[in-house]
Amino acid sequence: MNGYVARVRGMLGTRVRAARRALAIWSGPAAHRSAVFAEIAALLEEEATLLEEEAARFHEEHRLAALERDRLAKIAELSRKQPIAATAGTDALSPERDETAFADARAAHVTDRQAAPGDVALDPLRNRLIIQKRRMARGVQRSKRLRARAEARTATLERLRDRAQRRAEKEARAARARTARRDAQRRKSQQGAAHARHAREAWDRGDFVAATEAWSAFAALDPENPMPRVGRVSVLRRLGDFDGARAEYHRFAEVLADDPARDLPLAKVASTAQMLDRANAHVDRMVEAGPLSATGWTWAFTFNRRHGRPAALLRTLDACLGDPDIRALFEADDVQSFARARADLLLDLDAVGWSVSDRGAPPAGMQLHREAARAICARPEPALRYEPVPGRVMLVLPSFGPGGVQRQALNLVRFLADRAPGLERIVILPLKGDEALEFHRAALEDLGAAFADAVPEGPLPPVEGLPEDAGRLLDLLPERYGREVRHVAAQIRAWRPETVHAWTDPINAAAGLAAVLAGTPRLVMGARSSAPTGRRETAASPFLRTCFAALLQRPGSMLTTNCRAAAAEFEDWLGCDAARIRTIYNGVDVDAMLASRTPERAAALRAALDVPPEAPLVVAAFRISPEKRPLLWVEAAARVAERRPDVHFAMLGDGVLHGAVQDAVAARGLGGRIHLPGVTREVENWIEASTAVLLTSTFEGTANIVLEAQALGRPVIAPAVGGLPEAFLPGETGLLSAPDPEAEALAALVLEVLDDPRIAEGARQRGEAFIRDRFGIARFVDGHRTLYGLAPD
Repeated sequence: MNGYVARVRGMLGTRVRAARRALAIWSGPAAHRSAVFAEIAALLEEEATLLEEEAARFHEEHRLAALERDRLAKIAELSRKQPIAATAGTDALSPERDETAFADARAAHVTDRQAAPGDVALDPLRNRLIIQKRRMARGVQRSKRLRARAEARTATLERLRDRAQRRAEKEARAARARTARRDAQRRKSQQGAAHARHAREAWDRGDFVAATEAWSAFAALDPENPMPRVGRVSVLRRLGDFDGARAEYHRFAEVLADDPARDLPLAKVASTAQMLDRANAHVDRMVEAGPLSATGWTWAFTFNRRHGRPAALLRTLDACLGDPDIRALFEADDVQSFARARADLLLDLDAVGWSVSDRGAPPAGMQLHREAARAICARPEPALRYEPVPGRVMLVLPSFGPGGVQRQALNLVRFLADRAPGLERIVILPLKGDEALEFHRAALEDLGAAFADAVPEGPLPPVEGLPEDAGRLLDLLPERYGREVRHVAAQIRAWRPETVHAWTDPINAAAGLAAVLAGTPRLVMGARSSAPTGRRETAASPFLRTCFAALLQRPGSMLTTNCRAAAAEFEDWLGCDAARIRTIYNGVDVDAMLASRTPERAAALRAALDVPPEAPLVVAAFRISPEKRPLLWVEAAARVAERRPDVHFAMLGDGVLHGAVQDAVAARGLGGRIHLPGVTREVENWIEASTAVLLTSTFEGTANIVLEAQALGRPVIAPAVGGLPEAFLPGETGLLSAPDPEAEALAALVLEVLDDPRIAEGARQRGEAFIRDRFGIARFVDGHRTLYGLAPD
């Protein structure tokens, strides 16, 4: 009995240990739960083994009891035939025949009879048999119960084994799936990195078509990743496909339509696409909802600071500093940086005249860039004072490279001294000074121009004597403009010009603010094309508008355009006094062009391209960049080539789309018909070699090539944009297309010019006189002489 109790206690202890172990492991990570089932199964298997051993022992006991029952039955049968005396029976039970044994036998007999009160007449052996049967019955029942329990435990064990196996298989499948996903993600990341590398390499070598293809492959591989979308948008904008850049944003928005965290990636793409209203909305929603990571907050902070949005920046900083949950996302150094940034923001707002302590948070529409420009122009005194040299003029140019602006500046430098005796010196300040952009430097140097320093790479030296408040305002300008204003202001004070003449819109803003800081008496802002609104509008347009409007309110400031159409656009855009805007048409030195052209040289240029002497040759000369629509030019040329196998084409110049143009020509198999000679110094001989000139600009002032073609008697085909309708006599010296023509329409106009000799004759008869009258060099120079205050009394 004691052994059985010990075994039962052992089984109960096993169950208790299994339960405790299960609870301990079950409360742990989910990955350990399969171990729970495995250990329970092992413990229950041990218990089942014990139960099976117990059942075997009871079966053996049952067998022995059956043998005993048979033996006793035989004894009972014999006793009925030959009754045994009580003493004999007693003696048989107690061979020692002592009184103690007899008493014990009689007590047992009485106990058996008491256990079976209905069988009083039975002799002791039969009574013992009945009791033994009862014990055997109980043993059999107990054996059955133990067997049933063992079977139940075995079934439970099987179920647990099955459950554990299924759980293990499920977790194994999940682990394999996770591994497969990680492997797929790793492969995707590697492939994406390879696409990105190829795209950047293509960008660096100017192969924008290949860059677009690489970014597109990356986007197809990982549609929800903003990186390839940003890359594609950057390339599309570089190619001038602004509609394509916006379409890329909308496609990405559709991909992320159901993503609750879509605002951050969409803000990145919208910012790159210069869709600032969309980018602002995404950033504001992101800040309001609260990004889930430090990356989102950091990006929102950087975006708002870069775009000069003080209201949004203040909300972002207050959230990062005030919300404990958000603050916990950052390291202590980051939190301190945010605190310093908030203090600096309050000082910046004070610098532009907005005190948060007095007036509360700044309005949502305030832009620090624009407010800083207004504050610079509103200063009552110059920040840098110098004594100007009378008659000294500083021309601020993009560079010395080839281009219409530089050619007009060269004409001005060549003739101004002869027509303005009061001119002391002309100083040229190129903002970019690398050797690749030195095309006109030697010619300007031969004419006696002096050269100021270009904007250097890397950090700028501090401007000596610049007040702290003025320096803070410069820091609030967009980074590019802040650098240029500092450098130009320092050069102005070093060269001490009486007049600063800036050329092109971005330089007008930078040089204009620098002239205000330095106190330059006279500022001329030269707009060389249409106003930066409408089809020319960019993300910088609001800042430029603020700068132009504030600068024209100052005494001594004037804006010039090279066509009346642009003057009207600027007047409407700025809302300024029309007297502050003056139109000075481009100047063409017709006599010099006529003297420089030679039929022999023109024939040599044709021969170099394998163009037969009698074959029509349509040319263009422009910067091969998006605003000139060179790919449209190629498509129109291809349409003409299909119908006129004798016509050749030549696109002169270079630019960011040169590679794309080469690819387009090669794709059409027209390498022997459409020629790309590159940059040239002899435009007049190319015009002499041509039959007509084709232009496809998106916007334009008065393109030099259009003027020069007419001066040499060649007809032109050009779109009705900007000042081009003023640049020739439509129907007489050329044909005017729609502002946004299709390639087929342009091809039709080219064919009309080539097939109708009256148009060519009109250009020969009236072109030169028209150019001399409206675009003569004397008129051009005298207009600037007056602006500079150098006109004779």
